[in-house]
Amino acid sequence: MVAGFDNFSNLDPITIRFAKLFSNLREHNASFGGNMFNRRMGDEFRARNMDFTDRLFGGEIVYEPEAEYVKTRDGRKVPFSSLSSGQQELLPMWTLIRYFAEIEEIRKGNKSPQREILYIEEPEAHLFPTAQSAFLGYIFDSLRFTENTRSLILTTHSPYIMGRLNVFLKAGSLSRRKKRNTDINEVVPRDRWILPNQFSAYAIQDGFVTDIVGDDGIIDSSYLDSISDDIVSDFDKLLDIEMKIS
Repeated sequence: MVAGFDNFSNLDPITIRFAKLFSNLREHNASFGGNMFNRRMGDEFRARNMDFTDRLFGGEIVYEPEAEYVKTRDGRKVPFSSLSSGQQELLPMWTLIRYFAEIEEIRKGNKSPQREILYIEEPEAHLFPTAQSAFLGYIFDSLRFTENTRSLILTTHSPYIMGRLNVFLKAGSLSRRKKRNTDINEVVPRDRWILPNQFSAYAIQDGFVTDIVGDDGIIDSSYLDSISDDIVSDFDKLLDIEMKIS
């Protein structure tokens, strides 16, 4: 895989580094029988991870020295090459998120943590809306984003991703009142809460960068609605025509 990337001089260095890291992690996974991430992670993380892979990959992801596959509930072994395009795109991101989660566990107690910025480009690619929401939740369940240690830059065209971020923002905003936080946690797990001062959102419109966070601290509903306005408008016109036909 990496050799293929290296042969193309027009690829940027970051893409090549990403490919090399992913390739190295696959080799380590094969060497450790897929257990390299389980050595330090707690039961709760392992359970969340198993639930996520079951929902989005259809089973447990297994690495062996001579094979990589998804072991389904009924015992079938589906090789990575037979996964859907969305699952194949998701696999490298999932692998690196697990890697950074373990790095975070190793660094616990470090008084001078390394500052990191994570870039995830269009996580919605080839994923159904429910899968997009599940993946975004998995990112926040697995990693911690704070001003002093790690930031996340996410690019997306998906209204489902933005809508789910609004849910996380609303939960974070309500949590500041220090009332009924247990109830909030039952709807949105605490790890996914986003405080308004931790979040910014921008859109490129007519060649200009526009702040799309409203006064209430969430992504402006008028911007989200504008994404579907054209569809609704055309559908309404067809309904008008239908009435004339009747």
